[in-house]
Amino acid sequence: MTRSDETVLKWVKSGYYWTSKVYYFFAKTLIEEYGPEKAKELFIKQIYNMGKQMGEKNRAYLESEGRPVDLEERFSGGNDDNSIYNFAWKSRNKNVTKNEVIVEWLECPFAEGFKAYGEEGVGIGEWFCEHIDNAVSKGFGPENACVRETSIYKDEVCTLHFTHKE
Repeated sequence: MTRSDETVLKWVKSGYYWTSKVYYFFAKTLIEEYGPEKAKELFIKQIYNMGKQMGEKNRAYLESEGRPVDLEERFSGGNDDNSIYNFAWKSRNKNVTKNEVIVEWLECPFAEGFKAYGEEGVGIGEWFCEHIDNAVSKGFGPENACVRETSIYKDEVCTLHFTHKE
């Protein structure tokens, strides 16, 4: 059975939209149980642990394929046409080198899910977005970092600045 790209895109975005709701209710439960400060600390710890493992897996994949393990490969060759990020997210890469990549995300299914819960959802989305990409970068290699320069919630574009320090 064949499906159109639009149908599949809708399903994929819906899956990530609902995943952000899991994070929202997880964080909301932590807030109710421990208060906002402790909840934020625990939520960020979970995001960091998950993101770090994601980065480690990305690095291991590139190594197993015999590909270079650098930022240029991670964002140019490491995210090939089969990447879900090239399908369900809208972005543009700038300044792609082996030591620096700037990505501007124009659409994000996670952000849409968090936005559905108003200000509180956006606040929890900020916790997630502020930490996930740096955690993935650190898992990819401790010499890597990611700084979020703009927020899709506030600026309508999420600008992530990835660096590799030798």
